[in-house]
Amino acid sequence: MNTELSETNLPEVEKNKPPHYLARAVRIFDYSYALTRGAFPTTVRLSLIHNLLNNFLPMRLGELAYPILMRRYFSQDLVASSMTLVWIRALDLHFLVLLTLVVLFFPRAPLSTATGAVLWIALVPASLWLHGVLKRVLAKRPGRVATFAVRVLDHVSDRLSKSMRIWLWTALSW
Repeated sequence: MNTELSETNLPEVEKNKPPHYLARAVRIFDYSYALTRGAFPTTVRLSLIHNLLNNFLPMRLGELAYPILMRRYFSQDLVASSMTLVWIRALDLHFLVLLTLVVLFFPRAPLSTATGAVLWIALVPASLWLHGVLKRVLAKRPGRVATFAVRVLDHVSDRLSKSMRIWLWTALSW
């Protein structure tokens, strides 16, 4: 039996995980602060359970647990917590695309890559402008679809400082 992995390499890998998990918990805590205020340990528990389920259930079915856990621990409705999750995953994707672009292009064209990275990051505040426009347009539309879409947009942050903080926590968690 090879014990070298369990005795030497594994602790090195494992010691880097707690900051990653804490950054993810802080991201949830910060995004949903009105609900999670004063309950950081509960937020860490929710984040760890959600991550565990994502890792163990096939096809990322663990994502379904997030809205259920938010309802259980913080009484948040399913639409609101689902929108939080969608926004957080969009920021994950945004950061991972940025990281990929930097890794692929920075060695060949540092100035162009830096400029592109700044423009890419600027998409976060630009999305807030689009959020406001969509909300105003949909609020004027009759019907259940428009009403539901406005309800969904109500649960996405429209504050620049909050969105950039959540993006920073996203970057730190990766």
